[in-house]
Amino acid sequence: MQAEVVRFLSTGGERFGERTLSEVEPKRDFYTLLEIARLLHVPLRSVLEWLETGEVEAKLNPLNGRWKIAKASLQGFEPVGQTDEELAWRYEKKRLLAELHAERERADRKRDRADRERSRSDR
Repeated sequence: MQAEVVRFLSTGGERFGERTLSEVEPKRDFYTLLEIARLLHVPLRSVLEWLETGEVEAKLNPLNGRWKIAKASLQGFEPVGQTDEELAWRYEKKRLLAELHAERERADRKRDRADRERSRSDR
């Protein structure tokens, strides 16, 4: 039996790789919401909507408030199937937006500093 291979993107978003499901999946009989979203390549909101509509059965852990979704309840669900290019663009877009946000913050700090210096020199 050939092991099913899963594509993954490193946390830095720089490179793709492959692992078997047994290397990726935890050794337990349930998934968390985030794990399902990642495995099926869907937004977390979609998984929450499936819970609300009853498309996926889950149990809420009363101790920590986290959902546990049985692996068996995912029978018939297929990954959305984003291409490598779509995944790479999504992560590149996220990286660029973070960089843009950081640059905006630096520009705002520089402007505030210049305004303070200008107000001191006006006194």
